[in-house]
Amino acid sequence: MVVSVNNFDNSPVRIKVFRNLYDSLPSTYYANKRVDTLRIPIDRYSVFLVSNKNVYTDTLYLNAGDTVRVNVLQGQDRVNVKGTNYQFEEEPDQLDSLYSLFYTSEPKNELARELAAMLKNEPDIVTDFERIQVSLKYSPDTEYYQNNPEQYNFLVNQLIALLNHNHLDLKEVGTQEKNSLDTLEGHLKNLKSFDSLKNLYSFSKDPAILIKLFNSQSFTEEQLANNPFGKGYLLYFIREVVLEGKPDRSKSMEYWDYKKAYDLSSNFFQNQSSLKFAREVALEEMMEYREPYEQVVQYLNKYMQTYSDSLYVKEFNQNFLADYDRYVREKEGLNLLRADGSVLRLEDVLNEHKDKIVYVDYWASWCLPCLKAMVHSKALRDVYEEKGVSFVYLNIDNDLSKWKKAATKHGLFDHPQNFLALNQTNSDLTDSLQIQALPRYLVFSNGRLINSDAPGPESPKIKELFDIEIEQNVEVKK
Repeated sequence: MVVSVNNFDNSPVRIKVFRNLYDSLPSTYYANKRVDTLRIPIDRYSVFLVSNKNVYTDTLYLNAGDTVRVNVLQGQDRVNVKGTNYQFEEEPDQLDSLYSLFYTSEPKNELARELAAMLKNEPDIVTDFERIQVSLKYSPDTEYYQNNPEQYNFLVNQLIALLNHNHLDLKEVGTQEKNSLDTLEGHLKNLKSFDSLKNLYSFSKDPAILIKLFNSQSFTEEQLANNPFGKGYLLYFIREVVLEGKPDRSKSMEYWDYKKAYDLSSNFFQNQSSLKFAREVALEEMMEYREPYEQVVQYLNKYMQTYSDSLYVKEFNQNFLADYDRYVREKEGLNLLRADGSVLRLEDVLNEHKDKIVYVDYWASWCLPCLKAMVHSKALRDVYEEKGVSFVYLNIDNDLSKWKKAATKHGLFDHPQNFLALNQTNSDLTDSLQIQALPRYLVFSNGRLINSDAPGPESPKIKELFDIEIEQNVEVKK
């Protein structure tokens, strides 16, 4: 799809694209120019969050093939969108009023009301890419839940009924465009009911909610496959039921053991098509959580022994690098993938530029500081390449497509030293350098590592380092 951006403001526009409800690593695009055009690859309805430091974030629902124009106007706090843009205004109903008694953002006591009144006068929080209204979130009213079991049961049953009813309403005959819009509107209504049930379960821990959810129309094989939010529903079930709602929070990010989910999924999915879909989701999430490559391949082999879906395996190979097995497994050195599919080693790159200074940039598509530094890297490259500095970019994404998209977005795809590090997690070089956080920069001079934690491209110190090395190299050659 094509997004045309007219930005009358003085700060960039950010667009986040979410694949499902639990997408912890959405694709992110930036429009930095006054007039910019973004081509965003999607294959079905996706959720877009459009933001700018002077406007509040807007949620859009867009489909493959859509063309939209996003206008950011000075003095307005909302994004102006023209073109195909699916937004649906819903009137509050009786269930909303009943739901608010159990789970609401309205202050329920005098102290909370006073705090809410104070926050109304607080200025908005402004970051580099969004403006956020300060608000106070309130906990569910567990006392009301405990004292009103009949109302609670009625609310749960009505929300489940809505999940089933909205699917049945989608069969009306009309134009293709109308059916498409009706289908999306039905999915969004389902999403609202699903979120309400999810919130109720978060404090009630009532197993009946999960049982009714799993037996609703939203969890039929057809709906999971065709609903743009279907993978999110499935991920919620895997986390809360298969993995018992117990993530590992001892790491830098919340970790869910999708290897365990793959093994246990047959205990919960009796329908073979749903079981297959759940296992595919588990495989993809293993890669998102950067599980050791050997373990992912082990589970992919399990999948291949059970299912004869060569198309899925081929796509998984293309996206997650199973075709480069021996390069990924190798521990000695660092194997690098070029955009054309060829593989070489870092030592070959350093040897090719042995008479130059080499500035190595470790980055990833999900690393916001890495991406923000790219514009500074481009400016630095423009000045110092002609002075004998080679810029080498090493991406550590597990997903081939994410590397290519991010490299294209940030002007690296045609750069001759743009690589994907294949054996990043296994390499002895990575261990020796202790690369545990991004971005990370290295400087080599005449084939020798002279700085293993160099300043970033936005720092004046990197220019000082380059200038000193360039002068020393000139002296040596004399």
